[in-house]
Amino acid sequence: MINKSLYNIIGSIFVLIGVYSSTVNAVPPTDHWFYEALQAWDKRDYPRARILFTRSAKIGNAEACYNLAVIYQKGYGVRRSQANAIRWFKIAAQRGHAAAQYTLARFVFAKRRKSARDMRNAKHWLTSAARQNHSPSMYWLGTMYTMGQGVRTSHKQAAHWYLQAAQSGYGTAQLHMARIYSRGIGISRNKIEAYAWARLAMRQGVARARQNWRYITRKMPADQRRAGERLAQRYYKLYLK
Repeated sequence: MINKSLYNIIGSIFVLIGVYSSTVNAVPPTDHWFYEALQAWDKRDYPRARILFTRSAKIGNAEACYNLAVIYQKGYGVRRSQANAIRWFKIAAQRGHAAAQYTLARFVFAKRRKSARDMRNAKHWLTSAARQNHSPSMYWLGTMYTMGQGVRTSHKQAAHWYLQAAQSGYGTAQLHMARIYSRGIGISRNKIEAYAWARLAMRQGVARARQNWRYITRKMPADQRRAGERLAQRYYKLYLK
């Protein structure tokens, strides 16, 4: 059972309905209820939106399931219900909705007590979402391998997932790449790479990115700084979206 404090923590993740829409076959082409639900939502007619999303969900629309979960989680036009929110997140996740899968994993991480089964489920959902290029899921898989939570500690695997997330444009993962390249954790030490990733994290306004960049560059020769800046300019074009 997830307590109210956990429910409030997870609730802060979501701001808008459908904020993450990385979905497998999310909206069936004949599903007019989903689009009518969106129109009702725009008009702040939340009760009607809920009814229409429910109809859409019943014909297999994963995005509608996810939106219903958020409606119950945030209490839009209905009494807040963590049980109903979790139920719809699970249905959406089972239908391949990456953000719902990520949410279920984050529920696990926020629990005070986690069983081995909890952690296996978290890894399962994160892996499924990561295969859909869901950046936060890639990052949290890296964290699982770094901390040895539910998996055997592997800095090499952690570096792999951090890199995937960083290359997808996830700023926090870019900062992690700067750190692990600087220290050679799970990957060969490379100050030029560390410089470039730190610059990308700075560009995205990631907390502590500038401090890390200063640490990386404080004893860095001028030629390496120039090389790092050239690489950063290349990465801006590749990985900032």
